Amino acid sequence: MRDYERYFDENKRLRDLVNTLRDEKDIALSEIKRLKTLYHDRVNELNDESNLKIAQLENALLETKERSKMSEEKSYEVMMMQERILEKWKQEHHTTVEHYEKTIKAGKAENRHLSEKVIELKGMLRLEKENNDDNIYEKMKRQAHKESSSKSKEREKSKKSSTKA
Repeated sequence: MRDYERYFDENKRLRDLVNTLRDEKDIALSEIKRLKTLYHDRVNELNDESNLKIAQLENALLETKERSKMSEEKSYEVMMMQERILEKWKQEHHTTVEHYEKTIKAGKAENRHLSEKVIELKGMLRLEKENNDDNIYEKMKRQAHKESSSKSKEREKSKKSSTKA
């Protein structure tokens, strides 16, 4: 009988052990399920947050690309306007240079013509001087006398008109 009691005690102890292990297993499984649910929810939250953040960053990237494209277009337009202005200034400069060169050529031609005229007149003056050395002096005196007499007549007229007024 002793064996029976011993077996009975041993069986009871093993049953308690099995029950204890089963309870621990159930507790462990329920804890695992709870943690699984908790971490699954946390992963979903993090996934949602990261998707939201990615969407915001993608929108910011698109806006930046659009602004960049607009800036490039404006830069291109500015460059084209500068090219047009440059071409206009080149044309104006070319026209100004042509006008200046024409004016200089005309001035040089006029100077040559006047130089030739001066030489011609000097030659004529020498001839005239040699022929009528005394005659010219007297002519100049008469002319000077005529100019001074006409000036004195003008003075008298102006005096008369100022006294009348």
